[in-house]
Amino acid sequence: MSVRRRVWKTKSGESRAAWVVAYADQAGTQRIATFAKKRDAEAYEAQVQTEVRAGVHTAVGASITVTEAAEGWLRRVELEGRERITVNTYRGHVVLHIAPRLGHERLARLTAPRIEAFRDDLLRALSRPMARKVLITLKAILRDAMRRGTVAQNVATSVRIDSNKRHQPKLEVGRDIPTPDEIRRIVQAASDRWRPLLVVAAFAGLRASELRGLGPFVINTLRAWKLACPRSERELVFPTNSGRISHHKSIIRSALIPAQLAASVVTVNGRAKYPGLHALRHFYASWCINRKVDGGLELPAKVVQARLGHSSIVMTLDTYGHLFPRGDDGAELAAAERALGLQAT
Repeated sequence: MSVRRRVWKTKSGESRAAWVVAYADQAGTQRIATFAKKRDAEAYEAQVQTEVRAGVHTAVGASITVTEAAEGWLRRVELEGRERITVNTYRGHVVLHIAPRLGHERLARLTAPRIEAFRDDLLRALSRPMARKVLITLKAILRDAMRRGTVAQNVATSVRIDSNKRHQPKLEVGRDIPTPDEIRRIVQAASDRWRPLLVVAAFAGLRASELRGLGPFVINTLRAWKLACPRSERELVFPTNSGRISHHKSIIRSALIPAQLAASVVTVNGRAKYPGLHALRHFYASWCINRKVDGGLELPAKVVQARLGHSSIVMTLDTYGHLFPRGDDGAELAAAERALGLQAT
């Protein structure tokens, strides 16, 4: 590996100079990179030496652009059968936010500082939740590029946008979480076509995507539905009448909203009180947490975490910690003191 100054003449007779880094990559292929300044060439040489030793170097000349990588990833997402609305959302992230900022850059030229700058620019231009979603999409694009072998490392891995929960209101029963009475009324008011889905959503804690792609799942509520369920090649539990995957908006429009209206679970304006299926998942979490005397399961926090499929207990407690019943701390301390034989004198 070497850094050398190259001088040549243009057609007009002018002298030009550049600094050239010549090296062999981890596969033994001879590569060159040209820079206007010596310090940039030397910095690249040091970077290449480290990457070649680690086996993660991709030459700039062999690298595709971020836009090209994004198009490849979007095609893969479509082939995996993701919903049209999901693909369109991802495409919006690429077209509106990623391509204008990074699209022309080659993957091999990307660095962690460059992605950090991209992150900061997103936060200046977008809301924190939207900026976080766009960054997650970029990470997915780079992971796919690694899988395809078009880049050797994902420089965005360590870049994060944490959700700001300081001013986020806690979930409230009756506002964000249906009450047990509301769930009872919603289930009773639901049509035979959609009642099984709402029952499973409320009492199994599954996410909307899990409900729509659920495999064989035999419980009392589903036995009757299994006989009436439209056939599907993927053995879906809740397909459309033609056996396809039920779209999320369709479930909301056909099942959740009509059941709430029929059960009079509405806002003061007469609209359905809970706009999304995730409210039923929140109910399931609260049902697991509530005391047995209140009709709940009174499960420990770790068990609730496992049932909800959360990656950590922190996530469970951040979201639902305020719902766990609290005893009389003073009485409990006094009882513990008595058990130790400690009495006030």
